[in-house]
Parts: sequence; C-alpha cells; structure tokens
Amino acid sequence: MPHQASDLFWQSPRAQQAVSTPVTINRGAVLAAAWVFVGYYLGARVGFALTFQPHPISVFWPPNSILLAALLLTPPRIWWLLLLAAFPAHFLVARRFPGSFGRRTAISSSSDHGCMLVHQQFR
Repeated sequence: MPHQASDLFWQSPRAQQAVSTPVTINRGAVLAAAWVFVGYYLGARVGFALTFQPHPISVFWPPNSILLAALLLTPPRIWWLLLLAAFPAHFLVARRFPGSFGRRTAISSSSDHGCMLVHQQFR
C-alpha cells in the first residue's frame, strides 16, 4: 500500500519518457560550464581575498552571484552541469575538502533556490 503512489508515478507516460530519454550534452552546454568554472574560480579568489583573517568569512562572495546569473541565463536541463562545474572551482581555491564541501553545498543550494523561485515566477 505505501508504494502504490510511487508505482503510479513510475507508470506515468511522463516518467517513462524521462527515464528512456538519453541525456545529451551539446557544445553550448559544455561551453557554459567552462565559463561557470572560470567565473566561479575567479570570483572565489576575490571572495577569499576579502576574508577577515583567520576567520573564513568573506565580506562579499561573488561566486554566488555568478552561479545564480548562469543558472538564470541557461535552460533548466543543463543546471546540473553548471553546478557540477562550480564544485571543482571552489575546491581549487579553498584547498580543503571536508569543510569546503559543506560550505559549497550550502552556497549552491541558495543559488538553486533563488533560481527556481525566479524561474517559477516568470514562467
């Protein structure tokens, strides 16, 4: 009984299409991901330069704005690729994986939520 709703979802035509459709990444999506990587890396360098030492808190964090702008300017089907491109850029600048992973996840989730809200509002 508890799995009945889940089973109905996976039997729907839309779910079947989503599962059977192969993921294609075109050249524009890869180029957008490369620009997000470069922009996020440079923005993170500026952000980390504006921290109050020895605390890792920045006065201004440009990568969040760069990521939000990139998400707003691209179709939702390639958002996962842009978020994936921003992760290594953050780790290259932060040079710490465990603490940086949590902080990076929180930052990307705020960009994701902002982009989804704007996308839903103006669809």
